Amino acid sequence: MSVTAKTKTADEGRRAPRKTTRTLGYIVGEKIHDPIECTILDLSASGAKLKLGTVTKKNAFAAVVELPDTFKIELPRDKLVIECKLAWQTEEMVGVSFQSPFRPMVVARRR
Repeated sequence: MSVTAKTKTADEGRRAPRKTTRTLGYIVGEKIHDPIECTILDLSASGAKLKLGTVTKKNAFAAVVELPDTFKIELPRDKLVIECKLAWQTEEMVGVSFQSPFRPMVVARRR
């Protein structure tokens, strides 16, 4: 993942240090009809902060997207997926806690 050196310390109220990143991801799950594009803004061993849509798109979502309590984030560039639990949500920002380690994405084969 493309991660910069900026971190937040436990002194700032975090359980684990966070690193700033701008990684493209997709929110997917059984209760989500179409994948939701997101940008991971910061990342730690225990969770992440996401922006719905991409950082470069202004007003990516006109309507508020209500996420389910649990879902997965797919990181296509790194070919990884992680199970998440919704911690908090605003109109375009989301906080998640990780419920599993990062795992390789399983890609369906074409017949």
